[in-house]
Amino acid sequence: MFISILNLIQFIIISITFNFILLIINLRCKSDKLNNKKPLSIYVNPWFLTKTPFFLISLSLLLFKRGYKIDLIFDDFQIYKRTKLFVNITNFFILSNCFFLKLLCKNKVKLTLIQNQKIIKKQINNNLKNYLSNLLKANIYRLTRNENEYKKWDLKTHQISKEILIRYNQITSYILKNKNNFFIIPGGIANSTEIYTNYLKRKKINFLTIDNAKRNKKFFLFLCLNGIAAKREDGLEAYNLIDKSNSTFKKIKKFVNREIKNRSKGKDSLVFQKNESYKFKENNFILILLSSGWDSSSLMTHKIFNDNGSWIKQTLFWINKKYKNQKIVIREHPHLRIKEFKSNDDF
Repeated sequence: MFISILNLIQFIIISITFNFILLIINLRCKSDKLNNKKPLSIYVNPWFLTKTPFFLISLSLLLFKRGYKIDLIFDDFQIYKRTKLFVNITNFFILSNCFFLKLLCKNKVKLTLIQNQKIIKKQINNNLKNYLSNLLKANIYRLTRNENEYKKWDLKTHQISKEILIRYNQITSYILKNKNNFFIIPGGIANSTEIYTNYLKRKKINFLTIDNAKRNKKFFLFLCLNGIAAKREDGLEAYNLIDKSNSTFKKIKKFVNREIKNRSKGKDSLVFQKNESYKFKENNFILILLSSGWDSSSLMTHKIFNDNGSWIKQTLFWINKKYKNQKIVIREHPHLRIKEFKSNDDF
């Protein structure tokens, strides 16, 4: 999953072209007068060379036109480290887009930089070290799709560990200085965004996370208030707030039920399962369902076991001890059958 030269070239072309798109948006979108709307802090980062930063910069311009005070947070932390040149190039182009946005808005948009810079060292307690180590492990797992890959990385001395410690101090200081702002953050788990969401929760500051997907020429945008969109953390709360007799809810329920049935046939909109499910004829077995462990919905969610590997191993040992000769069926996650989502874990 490390970034290729082709990805980099495409990213540069899109970054350059994007300035013309910003110019068109600026010319065609009417402006509202500035008022007392809540200031917004919007996180921008090259984001694995996807189109996410371009969406957020466009959103910033549109919200500015609607009278919001915008503070772009440019955080140059990137977990992928193919070469330092790759990182410098991608950061340069996204930062250039941010400065062009400032120019279009006549410098009324603020730009805050979170960077790998030398700062006065603060005393870091063991709880914080463990938290940041787990964050790095989650990112490495997401990149390599191999749960054991982080063991090859020396978390005590690796440059990325030092960088994320530096950013933690900058990020928490920024949040405390801007605690009256409303924060908009992509993902909320990758790169250093989990620091923002974790700290904002602790300080009870409101924020919105976004996630997106594209399947079969359809675009899906997920939003979550005060939680992680990729983990659907507001799902139950939103469900409890909905009037179940509402006609819109009934339409959604009908759509969801149809998607569930289509998934069993391998025909759902997101194509999570390409093949039709087959009926299992085995009787008297224990079924263990594998998760897609490297996906953002699973990262940093372990509460009892250290990782998926230890969960499977300890569970099988326990079953073998308690129930001799018990039949066990392990079902892989539908994602694992799709090339672009397949894990590198070797269970």
